[in-house]
Amino acid sequence: MASEPLHAKVLSGLAAHLRAQREAILDAWRRSVDQDPHLTSASTLSRAQFVDHIPKMLDTFEERLTAETVTEKREAVEAQKEGAAAHGLQRWQQGYNPREAARDWGHCICACSRA
Repeated sequence: MASEPLHAKVLSGLAAHLRAQREAILDAWRRSVDQDPHLTSASTLSRAQFVDHIPKMLDTFEERLTAETVTEKREAVEAQKEGAAAHGLQRWQQGYNPREAARDWGHCICACSRA
């Protein structure tokens, strides 16, 4: 199938781009959250507390993009779920309500898509 190698190459290129833009993504995400008047909990967090599980979640997303086997894809999906759950728990412990956590995650996704 000629399209599969091209598809894999495109996904691998996307993963490499996201990896190269990691700091810019994290900075854009923080700026976006800081400018959101509906997210007041974030302003009390240090950068380390704010970022918490996101680098690992981005790692697993990149792994999912580059996974070649069904097993690798399944493992990457599970790692993403675990990371998302840990991030949600961390945000809850930091005083975020569910709406704030969803807005926070939305800002992260937007920062990734603009990278």
